[in-house]
Amino acid sequence: TKGDYEDIAVYKGMPYVLRSDGMITKIIRDSAGVRGIEAGKIGISGTNDFETMYADTARKALIIICKNCAMDNKKSVSAFSFYPDSTGFDTNPVFTIDAAEVEKLAPNKTSKLQPSAAAIHPILKKLFIISSAANLLVIADLNGKVESVFELGKKLFPQPEGLTFKNNGDMYISNEGVNTRATIHRFVYKP
Repeated sequence: TKGDYEDIAVYKGMPYVLRSDGMITKIIRDSAGVRGIEAGKIGISGTNDFETMYADTARKALIIICKNCAMDNKKSVSAFSFYPDSTGFDTNPVFTIDAAEVEKLAPNKTSKLQPSAAAIHPILKKLFIISSAANLLVIADLNGKVESVFELGKKLFPQPEGLTFKNNGDMYISNEGVNTRATIHRFVYKP
């Protein structure tokens, strides 16, 4: 299927893929082979762009975070929950991130938080969010309350677009290829 696919998350052993317009596709394998089934599309008005999806097992949901959503007015960043086992999308935000708080905690003046990847740290139980446009790593609680903000240096992170964790807490950040090869950096977790 054609589309601008932005992120993938695994929920209960099944892969789900996020399209930039908020459509989630479930990938299944059966006797017919591997195929995608549309699982749901968020029903919010206006122009909306999504790049980020992660599984929140405590909520029994997939969470998608706005990169640019009309409802946010540059003051906040909304996140929405998709419940694969029951009701599908909730069109009310599950939480919002205060953009002013990110700006206040950022080490340098920065552009608006536009999430390009996010994941829950398996040990710390904190939400880690990357903003490629602003070259930031934001750490928040699972309700989007910002706790700390770090700058990702352009030399090591020319275009950070992917984020994941191993169960032991090791973090991996990937960069899209920008006039060079794509890269993946591993950061070993030390409690």
